[in-house]
Amino acid sequence: MFPRRFPYGCMIMKYLYRLFKKTRSCRNFDQSKPVSEEIIFSVLSLNRLLPSAMNRQELKFAYSLNKEINAEICRSHGWAGGLDIKLPYEGKEPTAYIIICHDMRLRKDFCDIDVGISAHAMALGFTELGFASCMIGSFSEKLISEILDLPGYIVPRLLLAVGAPAEKHRIVTAPSRRGDSLGSSTEYYRDSFDVHVIPKRSLGEIIISSRGGDYHSLAAGAGAVKVKEDID
Repeated sequence: MFPRRFPYGCMIMKYLYRLFKKTRSCRNFDQSKPVSEEIIFSVLSLNRLLPSAMNRQELKFAYSLNKEINAEICRSHGWAGGLDIKLPYEGKEPTAYIIICHDMRLRKDFCDIDVGISAHAMALGFTELGFASCMIGSFSEKLISEILDLPGYIVPRLLLAVGAPAEKHRIVTAPSRRGDSLGSSTEYYRDSFDVHVIPKRSLGEIIISSRGGDYHSLAAGAGAVKVKEDID
Protein backbone atom coordinates (compact mmCIF):
# COMPACT_ATOMS: atom_id res chain seq x y z
CA MET A 1 0.00 0.00 0.00
CA PHE A 2 1.05 3.63 -0.39
CA PRO A 3 0.06 7.00 1.06
CA ARG A 4 -3.33 8.02 -0.28
CA ARG A 5 -2.58 11.68 -0.86
CA PHE A 6 -0.02 11.59 -3.68
CA PRO A 7 -0.61 14.30 -6.30
CA TYR A 8 -3.33 13.40 -8.76
CA GLY A 9 -2.15 11.14 -11.59
CA CYS A 10 1.30 10.59 -10.12
CA MET A 11 1.62 6.90 -11.01
CA ILE A 12 5.42 7.05 -11.15
CA MET A 13 5.51 8.19 -7.52
CA LYS A 14 3.32 5.27 -6.53
CA TYR A 15 5.60 2.91 -8.42
CA LEU A 16 8.67 4.36 -6.68
CA TYR A 17 6.99 3.94 -3.32
CA ARG A 18 6.39 0.25 -4.04
CA LEU A 19 9.97 -0.21 -5.28
CA PHE A 20 11.41 1.45 -2.17
CA LYS A 21 9.21 -0.71 0.04
CA LYS A 22 10.25 -3.89 -1.78
CA THR A 23 13.96 -3.07 -1.60
CA ARG A 24 14.95 -4.66 1.70
CA SER A 25 18.19 -6.09 3.06
CA CYS A 26 18.24 -9.78 2.17
CA ARG A 27 20.46 -12.28 3.97
CA ASN A 28 19.42 -15.59 2.40
CA PHE A 29 19.73 -16.24 -1.33
CA ASP A 30 18.62 -18.85 -3.86
CA GLN A 31 21.76 -20.56 -5.16
CA SER A 32 19.89 -22.00 -8.15
CA LYS A 33 19.41 -18.52 -9.63
CA PRO A 34 22.89 -16.98 -9.90
CA VAL A 35 23.54 -13.37 -10.81
CA SER A 36 24.99 -12.93 -14.30
CA GLU A 37 27.75 -10.56 -15.32
CA GLU A 38 25.25 -8.78 -17.55
CA ILE A 39 23.08 -8.03 -14.50
CA ILE A 40 26.11 -6.78 -12.55
CA PHE A 41 27.16 -4.44 -15.37
CA SER A 42 23.60 -3.18 -15.82
CA VAL A 43 23.41 -2.17 -12.17
CA LEU A 44 26.97 -0.81 -12.00
CA SER A 45 26.14 1.45 -14.95
CA LEU A 46 23.69 3.35 -12.73
CA ASN A 47 26.67 4.85 -10.90
CA ARG A 48 27.64 6.90 -13.94
CA LEU A 49 24.38 8.83 -13.61
CA LEU A 50 24.45 9.53 -9.88
CA PRO A 51 25.27 12.83 -8.18
CA SER A 52 28.73 13.08 -6.64
CA ALA A 53 30.18 15.72 -4.32
CA MET A 54 31.92 18.34 -6.50
CA ASN A 55 31.48 15.78 -9.32
CA ARG A 56 34.75 14.15 -8.22
CA GLN A 57 33.37 10.63 -8.81
CA GLU A 58 35.80 9.13 -6.30
CA LEU A 59 34.19 5.69 -6.17
CA LYS A 60 35.44 2.60 -7.97
CA PHE A 61 33.77 -0.80 -8.02
CA ALA A 62 35.07 -4.34 -7.79
CA TYR A 63 32.81 -7.37 -8.11
CA SER A 64 32.94 -11.13 -7.75
CA LEU A 65 30.86 -13.90 -9.30
CA ASN A 66 33.39 -16.56 -8.33
CA LYS A 67 32.00 -19.10 -5.87
CA GLU A 68 35.28 -19.61 -3.99
CA ILE A 69 36.02 -15.90 -3.70
CA ASN A 70 32.43 -15.22 -2.64
CA ALA A 71 32.78 -17.85 0.10
CA GLU A 72 35.94 -16.12 1.37
CA ILE A 73 34.23 -12.74 1.39
CA CYS A 74 31.14 -14.17 3.09
CA ARG A 75 33.24 -15.66 5.91
CA SER A 76 35.12 -12.40 6.39
CA HIS A 77 32.27 -10.05 7.32
CA GLY A 78 29.45 -9.80 9.82
CA TRP A 79 25.76 -10.45 9.15
CA ALA A 80 22.69 -9.04 10.90
CA GLY A 81 24.31 -7.82 14.10
CA GLY A 82 20.87 -7.25 15.63
CA LEU A 83 19.95 -10.95 15.50
CA ASP A 84 21.20 -13.88 17.56
CA ILE A 85 21.06 -16.38 14.68
CA LYS A 86 23.72 -17.28 12.15
CA LEU A 87 23.01 -15.89 8.69
CA PRO A 88 22.97 -16.69 5.88
CA TYR A 89 21.71 -20.24 6.39
CA GLU A 90 23.91 -22.95 4.94
CA GLY A 91 23.46 -23.13 1.18
CA LYS A 92 21.84 -19.67 1.08
CA GLU A 93 24.97 -17.57 0.55
CA PRO A 94 25.15 -14.65 -1.94
CA THR A 95 25.98 -15.53 -5.55
CA ALA A 96 27.67 -12.18 -6.18
CA TYR A 97 29.36 -9.32 -4.38
CA ILE A 98 29.93 -5.71 -5.35
CA ILE A 99 32.62 -3.89 -3.41
CA ILE A 100 32.22 -0.11 -3.34
CA CYS A 101 35.71 1.36 -3.10
CA HIS A 102 37.29 4.76 -2.65
CA ASP A 103 40.07 5.76 -5.01
CA MET A 104 42.42 7.51 -2.58
CA ARG A 105 44.22 9.27 -5.41
CA LEU A 106 41.18 11.50 -5.76
CA ARG A 107 39.77 14.06 -3.31
CA LYS A 108 38.68 12.49 -0.02
CA ASP A 109 35.85 14.86 0.97
CA PHE A 110 32.29 13.54 1.25
CA CYS A 111 33.17 10.01 0.11
CA ASP A 112 30.80 8.44 2.64
CA ILE A 113 27.88 10.41 1.22
CA ASP A 114 28.67 9.19 -2.29
CA VAL A 115 28.92 5.61 -0.98
CA GLY A 116 25.42 5.80 0.49
CA ILE A 117 23.92 7.24 -2.69
CA SER A 118 25.60 4.53 -4.78
CA ALA A 119 24.62 1.64 -2.51
CA HIS A 120 20.93 2.51 -2.43
CA ALA A 121 20.76 3.18 -6.16
CA MET A 122 22.25 -0.24 -6.86
CA ALA A 123 19.98 -1.92 -4.31
CA LEU A 124 16.97 -0.43 -6.11
CA GLY A 125 18.38 -1.58 -9.44
CA PHE A 126 18.80 -5.17 -8.28
CA THR A 127 15.25 -5.20 -6.90
CA GLU A 128 13.88 -3.97 -10.21
CA LEU A 129 15.70 -6.82 -11.98
CA GLY A 130 14.28 -9.46 -9.63
CA PHE A 131 17.26 -9.81 -7.31
CA ALA A 132 18.00 -8.69 -3.76
CA SER A 133 20.97 -7.29 -1.90
CA CYS A 134 22.34 -6.44 1.51
CA MET A 135 24.63 -3.53 2.37
CA ILE A 136 27.42 -4.65 4.68
CA GLY A 137 29.77 -2.38 6.60
CA SER A 138 31.06 -4.88 9.17
CA PHE A 139 34.27 -6.04 7.51
CA SER A 140 38.05 -5.62 7.50
CA GLU A 141 39.23 -3.35 4.70
CA LYS A 142 42.63 -5.06 4.80
CA LEU A 143 41.18 -8.56 4.50
CA ILE A 144 38.82 -7.69 1.64
CA SER A 145 41.68 -5.97 -0.17
CA GLU A 146 43.80 -9.11 0.20
CA ILE A 147 41.02 -11.43 -1.03
CA LEU A 148 40.45 -9.29 -4.14
CA ASP A 149 44.11 -8.28 -4.60
CA LEU A 150 43.23 -4.59 -4.71
CA PRO A 151 45.95 -1.95 -5.16
CA GLY A 152 46.82 0.06 -2.07
CA TYR A 153 45.11 3.25 -3.23
CA ILE A 154 41.76 1.47 -3.69
CA VAL A 155 40.07 1.16 -0.29
CA PRO A 156 36.87 -0.91 0.24
CA ARG A 157 34.14 1.17 1.88
CA LEU A 158 30.98 -0.97 1.63
CA LEU A 159 30.01 -4.45 0.47
CA LEU A 160 26.85 -5.30 -1.41
CA ALA A 161 25.90 -8.97 -1.18
CA VAL A 162 23.67 -9.93 -4.10
CA GLY A 163 21.50 -12.84 -5.20
CA ALA A 164 17.99 -14.07 -5.85
CA PRO A 165 15.99 -13.63 -2.61
CA ALA A 166 15.23 -16.70 -0.52
CA GLU A 167 13.47 -15.11 2.45
CA LYS A 168 10.48 -12.90 3.17
CA HIS A 169 10.33 -9.45 4.74
CA ARG A 170 7.63 -7.36 6.32
CA ILE A 171 7.61 -3.66 7.22
CA VAL A 172 5.61 -2.51 10.22
CA THR A 173 5.15 0.83 11.92
CA ALA A 174 7.59 0.96 14.83
CA PRO A 175 5.87 0.60 18.21
CA SER A 176 6.20 3.64 20.44
CA ARG A 177 8.14 3.43 23.70
CA ARG A 178 6.22 5.32 26.33
CA GLY A 179 8.31 7.98 28.04
CA ASP A 180 11.31 7.47 25.73
CA SER A 181 12.55 10.74 24.27
CA LEU A 182 14.31 8.84 21.47
CA GLY A 183 10.99 7.64 20.08
CA SER A 184 9.97 4.25 18.78
CA SER A 185 11.71 0.90 19.02
CA THR A 186 13.34 0.10 15.66
CA GLU A 187 15.06 -3.24 16.36
CA TYR A 188 14.42 -5.70 13.53
CA TYR A 189 13.57 -9.32 14.32
CA ARG A 190 12.40 -12.65 12.88
CA ASP A 191 8.83 -13.70 13.60
CA SER A 192 7.64 -17.25 14.29
CA PHE A 193 7.51 -17.93 10.53
CA ASP A 194 11.12 -16.73 10.06
CA VAL A 195 9.90 -13.61 8.26
CA HIS A 196 12.27 -10.68 8.74
CA VAL A 197 10.30 -7.83 10.33
CA ILE A 198 11.52 -4.25 9.94
CA PRO A 199 9.94 -1.58 12.18
CA LYS A 200 9.92 1.89 10.60
CA ARG A 201 9.29 5.14 12.44
CA SER A 202 6.01 6.84 11.62
CA LEU A 203 5.87 9.90 9.40
CA GLY A 204 4.81 11.90 12.43
CA GLU A 205 8.01 10.89 14.21
CA ILE A 206 10.46 11.81 11.48
CA ILE A 207 9.07 15.20 10.41
CA ILE A 208 9.80 18.23 12.58
CA SER A 209 8.73 21.82 12.21
CA SER A 210 10.91 24.93 12.18
CA ARG A 211 9.33 25.76 15.53
CA GLY A 212 10.78 22.67 17.14
CA GLY A 213 7.49 20.79 17.19
CA ASP A 214 6.70 17.41 15.71
CA TYR A 215 4.65 16.57 12.64
CA HIS A 216 1.40 16.49 14.56
CA SER A 217 1.77 20.03 15.87
CA LEU A 218 2.86 21.18 12.41
CA ALA A 219 -0.04 19.39 10.73
CA ALA A 220 -2.46 21.06 13.11
CA GLY A 221 -1.60 24.46 11.63
CA ALA A 222 -3.73 26.27 9.09
CA GLY A 223 -3.57 24.84 5.59
CA ALA A 224 -1.55 21.79 6.60
CA VAL A 225 -1.80 18.70 4.41
CA LYS A 226 -1.98 15.35 6.13
CA VAL A 227 -0.63 12.21 4.47
CA LYS A 228 -2.17 8.95 5.53
CA GLU A 229 0.47 6.33 6.25
CA ASP A 230 -0.11 2.73 5.26
CA ILE A 231 3.03 0.59 5.27
CA ASP A 232 1.92 -2.46 7.23
